[in-house]
Amino acid sequence: MSRVRRNWWRLLLVSALGCIPLAPPAGATTPAAPVVTSQDSSTDLQPTGYFWHFSVGNTQPGDRAAVTLYQHATSMTDIRKVVAGNFRGSILDQRSGIDPNCGEGRIYVHLFTTPTSLPTACAVVNDVPLSAHCAGDACNGVYPVLLTIYRGSHTYQRWMLMVFNATAPTTPLNVAWVITATATTARDIAHTTSALTAIASSEPYAVAVSDTSLMNAYVQQGRSTYGAAITKATSGHVHSLVEIAPSNVDAATLFAHQLPADAAQQFTFFSRIARLVGVTRAASPPLVFTDLPHRGELGYLSTQGYRHVVIPDSSLTSPTSYTQTEGAPFSVLNGGSLLALTTTDLTTQISTATIEPARRASLLVGALSFIHFEHPYWEAAPTVVAITPAAAGGDFLHLAARDFSHSPLIHLTSLERAFGTTAVGANGLPTIRDVLWRDATDFTDGELGQLKSLSRADTALSSTVSSNDALTNFTYTRLVAERVTVGRHGWLLAAKNELVHQLNQTRVDESPIVLTSRVSTIPVTIINRTPGTSTVVVHFSGHHLAIHTWPTMTISLTQPTTVLHIPIALLHGSVGNVEVTVMSGDKNLVLAHATIRVNYATVSTVGFVLTFGALAVIAIWWLRSWRRAGRGRHGRTA
Repeated sequence: MSRVRRNWWRLLLVSALGCIPLAPPAGATTPAAPVVTSQDSSTDLQPTGYFWHFSVGNTQPGDRAAVTLYQHATSMTDIRKVVAGNFRGSILDQRSGIDPNCGEGRIYVHLFTTPTSLPTACAVVNDVPLSAHCAGDACNGVYPVLLTIYRGSHTYQRWMLMVFNATAPTTPLNVAWVITATATTARDIAHTTSALTAIASSEPYAVAVSDTSLMNAYVQQGRSTYGAAITKATSGHVHSLVEIAPSNVDAATLFAHQLPADAAQQFTFFSRIARLVGVTRAASPPLVFTDLPHRGELGYLSTQGYRHVVIPDSSLTSPTSYTQTEGAPFSVLNGGSLLALTTTDLTTQISTATIEPARRASLLVGALSFIHFEHPYWEAAPTVVAITPAAAGGDFLHLAARDFSHSPLIHLTSLERAFGTTAVGANGLPTIRDVLWRDATDFTDGELGQLKSLSRADTALSSTVSSNDALTNFTYTRLVAERVTVGRHGWLLAAKNELVHQLNQTRVDESPIVLTSRVSTIPVTIINRTPGTSTVVVHFSGHHLAIHTWPTMTISLTQPTTVLHIPIALLHGSVGNVEVTVMSGDKNLVLAHATIRVNYATVSTVGFVLTFGALAVIAIWWLRSWRRAGRGRHGRTA
């Protein structure tokens, strides 16, 4: 008993250690979860019946799978729940006991018929006959399918969409596929570059790019692979490059506050920065909005010649027809002559979900196919815009392009043609829709004053510098200061600092000049570090001086240092000043100012007499000293 008491702490220690989970052996890893590596985007008609298949990877020996078929989706809400992985519906049929490792993980799902012979070594185990309890066209629709894989105590669920159509559609859905490139960080820019390079499709699509993304690529990489990837992705006559409207810009308010040039420049800066990044493809007319437009902004764009815009469906009020909100161009209330198409947040949700690329691509096609099944007998094929971010990855974009081309229910069309594929108001869809406008931007009087001053400076510099490359940072920070609603003070300060940086590129050498006569030519040196040619106006004025040339002259600064030889005359006294002012080409901005001191230092006759007299006295003194020294030496010798 005493021995037990003495060792009680040892017993407790051993018990505690037994409760601590041990780490896996070195080199051991947690098995990867099963993934859907490939998937049909539609159901095919075969001699043996209708079948649909998919492949599963990352499986292990001993895994078992079950496939559950649900009643076809009846609303977009059902589709959203499938994408989110929380769908609950009526089960039509189910098959379990499937070996997902058999036949390279390929599982065939059959409808309405018993399978006979399929190209797989698992003709029984992986052939899954299911019944939708319908026949022919009555079975058309998009069916949620759940793949469940059991691995020991773990259960993995993968939701999919199976598209079934018994007969060829008469009016396939027109889809304008838009791939957005909005990356801003170096990592995302590299990822987007890789994704755009990977996509290759003969089907039409558009690449929508923001000037913010282009600007960040320019700052971080200059002329880089980013621009080359955009150019490659939009090469060919079926692809196009379009602009994403600047985020938060309120062009109507800028125009109303006497900043019309800035309002227009907000939308033209895209082309300017695209050239700097190396994008050789010109942007097409459609303008893509990713957020709510400001009140009056679409009307302003209409006055500027814009005709087609794409806006989020969430930015519109509910239409008179609640059965279908996406599809067909429409006019915008208070939007002038603009025609609009809408995007759906569902396609973006699918593209950015943490789902395998193959399953994401199939879900995207299934979601768009559902729009077709909402109204399968449209007289005119409707048009929807499917936006997918390039950041979703090249594998996904490649598979989505493949699935789009294989789907009989979807017809890809270019974004430009999408505005003419369906008559406005066709199929009972609303002709005019109203926008949930964003409130106008609130500028203070002080901010407006600063913005106008910076705008005039930018205009002046643009009239001076031959290459706008040097002004890119200044222009961009100024434009962002007009867009932001939070932190405008910081962007205004940044724009002022960029302006100071530009002004410091030009200066005048103020070294004093010495004249040897009252009428002479003095050198005026202008130093300019701005790349390219700067056309400036130089103004001269003098104090105690007369300038024997035009007081104002226009010159081109083509070298880092330019020397002007200016003839002058000193009127009186021995000191004068030359005032030099270097102005912008439009004379509205002072680039540099300097005061050069001019000294008159001529030599007079009195000066000559005094100088030579002093030299003579020194010479006589030295000669007499030399003679005394000579006589002293002779006396000591005798």
